[in-house]
Amino acid sequence: MKIIFLYTLMLALSALSTNAQTENPRGIYKLAGINGKNGQYFKEPFDQYKICTDKVTLMMSINNKSYRIVNNDRKVFNYTGSEPSSPDDKSTLIYDSDSTGFKLKWWSGYSIHQIFPANDWCVETYKSGFYSKDGKIIVGALTDKSVNAKGKVLQGRWRLLGLMDELKDVNKEIKRMRDEYAKSRYYNRNFVVFGEKYLFETLNNGQGYYEEIEYNGNKGYKIIKDRFHDDENETRIIKWLSNDLIAVEFQDGYRTDYQILEKVKDDTAIIEYILKFWE
Repeated sequence: MKIIFLYTLMLALSALSTNAQTENPRGIYKLAGINGKNGQYFKEPFDQYKICTDKVTLMMSINNKSYRIVNNDRKVFNYTGSEPSSPDDKSTLIYDSDSTGFKLKWWSGYSIHQIFPANDWCVETYKSGFYSKDGKIIVGALTDKSVNAKGKVLQGRWRLLGLMDELKDVNKEIKRMRDEYAKSRYYNRNFVVFGEKYLFETLNNGQGYYEEIEYNGNKGYKIIKDRFHDDENETRIIKWLSNDLIAVEFQDGYRTDYQILEKVKDDTAIIEYILKFWE
C-alpha cells in the first residue's frame, strides 16, 4: 500500500519554515537511534514513532503487530535549538529539525536503565519516510483514504457501530445504534480496515492477515494465524445488511453475537479521528 505521509492528510497544518534544519517537525517520524548510556549509540532500539502536528505530539509504539498511541510528551514539538537556556534548564529540546527528521534531546533522570543514561542528556534521532514491516501496514491503514478496491466489496474502512446479540428488527436497531453511537465517547474511535491481505483493527490496536472465503454459501473471511490473532483459521461469517452495512458473526460457545460495521465513505483518514480525540 502506498503510504501517504501524515502532513499531506492533516487539515490546517501550518506551512513549514524555509529555514533548513530549524523547522518545526510535522508528520510521522520513526525512531532511528538513541545516543544514550555511556555515550553508546543504539540503532532503532524500539519500533517507535512520533506523530507531530500543530496541536499535539503523539507517540506510537509497535510490538508484535499491536500498536499503542499515547500522549506522553504533552507538548507540541517546535524547534528550540540544541542548548538549554541555563544549566538548570532541563526542558525538552528539538533541533536539526525539518520534514525529513529531527533530534529530540531530553534529560534522563534514570538511575539504572539498559539504554537511557543516568542523570544526563539523552538524544533521540527521528527520520521520516521509513517504517518497519508492521509499521508500514499500520501507518498505511491509519492514513489511507481509499473507500473501496474495485471489485472487492469487503476491502476498505469500516466503522464499528456496536454489537447485537440477534439480528431482529435490524433497521430499527441500526437507527438506534447510530443515534446512541454519535453521542458516545466511542464515536469515530473504533474501525476495521480490510486491506488486500491484511486486517487492521483499532479495537485490538493491531493488525493481522486474512483471506476472503465462501462458507456454506455465505461470504466471510478467515483469520490467518499470527502473533496478533491467537485463533488459528478462525472463520467469521458476514451477513450483508446492505452494500455499506455488514454484521460479522462472532461465536462464543453456543452464543452468536454480531459486530455491526458500516462502510466509511468519506475521505477522512482514521488518523485524523485519533488526533481529534487527543487535541
